[in-house]
Amino acid sequence: MGRLLLLLWFSLLLIPEVFAHVSSDSTVKRIFPKLTKQIGLKEPNLEADEYEVLIWYRQGLRFGDAQAVYVLHKTEKLFTVVKYIIDSNQRGFQSAKRWKPTVTTTLALWQRLLKQNILTLPNESTVFDRLYPKSRPSPPVDTVQTGMQADGSFTVKGYRTERRRSLFTDGDSYSFELFGPNNYRVYSYSNPDAYLRDEPKCEELQNVVGILNDLNLLFRSDKLGKEQAKAINKD
Repeated sequence: MGRLLLLLWFSLLLIPEVFAHVSSDSTVKRIFPKLTKQIGLKEPNLEADEYEVLIWYRQGLRFGDAQAVYVLHKTEKLFTVVKYIIDSNQRGFQSAKRWKPTVTTTLALWQRLLKQNILTLPNESTVFDRLYPKSRPSPPVDTVQTGMQADGSFTVKGYRTERRRSLFTDGDSYSFELFGPNNYRVYSYSNPDAYLRDEPKCEELQNVVGILNDLNLLFRSDKLGKEQAKAINKD
């Protein structure tokens, strides 16, 4: 009886560790676990200073959870990028085609992406809370209106209007799924190009658009695109 109680007490001590292990398992947290398996992507087995980043592309009014995904893998000596184009219809997932870059990727490109904060960017909601705080009204914007009067005179009127926030409810969205040796996180952005046009000074939007533009260059087959892709891969 004493041994049984001792065994039960020891088992209870292990329960928190078991749950902690399960909760940190990346398979539990995957954005699209089913689609990930259908494409054939495996769980990353990462050593120290190794990373895998998945960037899922979703387009409004299209079938499927995502229409494409970039897979970035960084080891001590190599940095690789591949792209999957995903085909789905009303019946679900159909196929995924794997594409390799038209140029050789290097660790120099990984360093470039790090400078654009690919591993540490906040979620879009955090950025928008700063850009469009609900606790205070938007700052006014100077506006000038001109006009010709009936008597032939010309007038210039200055007044101030409230800054408005654009809202894009449909279009492109990107979810960044980050795997490190001991951590996992996700952040997302919708229509970053469109929002950047409205907020050109926003550093986070600049970085997101910069990352996506750099990756897009890797798969261009035209001469200019290849030259630009080679330039961002040079040490």
